[in-house]
Amino acid sequence: MYEKLLQIEKNHLEGISAAYVILSQFFISIAQAIIKRAHQSTYSLLYHRGIMIVIGIFASSKQEYFPKGKINALVFQGLILAISAPIFFASLRMISMSEGLVISQINTIWGQIMTFFIWGEAINRKRIRNIFISLIGLILMTRPQFLFGSISDPQHFMGCIVGLVASLLQAASFVSVKFVGNQVSSNVITYYFHICMVIVGGTEIILMGVNDVYDFTYFILVTLSAITTYSANIFFFKAIQLTNFARIAPYTYTSIIFSLFFDFFLFERIPSILSILGGSIIVGSIILSLKGY
Repeated sequence: MYEKLLQIEKNHLEGISAAYVILSQFFISIAQAIIKRAHQSTYSLLYHRGIMIVIGIFASSKQEYFPKGKINALVFQGLILAISAPIFFASLRMISMSEGLVISQINTIWGQIMTFFIWGEAINRKRIRNIFISLIGLILMTRPQFLFGSISDPQHFMGCIVGLVASLLQAASFVSVKFVGNQVSSNVITYYFHICMVIVGGTEIILMGVNDVYDFTYFILVTLSAITTYSANIFFFKAIQLTNFARIAPYTYTSIIFSLFFDFFLFERIPSILSILGGSIIVGSIILSLKGY
């Protein structure tokens, strides 16, 4: 069965990679909705979810968990992504899911800038143009008070800024996957990320003195979050390993469609016209940039 799947991946590389990304965005949207809906602290949920996923991976699959020459890259990638997670969820307390996900997609722009400085990958005039177009969309989404006056909402603005910080850290993590290489299993990458998540979440619980109520409902939420997050991680890291990130990146925007569904039906919250316009400009400019226009 596994060999047949590998053959299908080889014969339909781009289509399978796109399907993996779309599945990953569907599952991660569910996981994000669960955490946004929960009453417990984000750190508690991420900490217990991480423990559950680490145990699940270790118990269900035999892997080389200490690949030679890759451990430092795995720890760095996992730690940066783990730090970005609670920051991202903090932004969702102040803005809608769909707005948060649009802002998180700016990690592709951060990624282009990082690869320029790290590996000297060229940023042509078209990409620079698209970066400036994205900034226009970002201004419409964040609506800073010095430009929009009374229309501006300080909490919304702060939520967008926090989301931008998270997207910067996400970009650093995704760029560092290149140092890991495609010889390391996506299961192992996920394993390291969630070990780092347990460390980050546990540290914050101790420092902040979190005192949540852990009842049966909480256990169900953590379990569902663990299953959907694990599925999302596996599909996404596998897609990155199969093909060039630029080819599959446009499919990550399907998460915005899924998040709009949750915003409307679960949280009864719809982004403003300016946020929709700004988000459309950001998404459009990034897709044009990735396609070379």
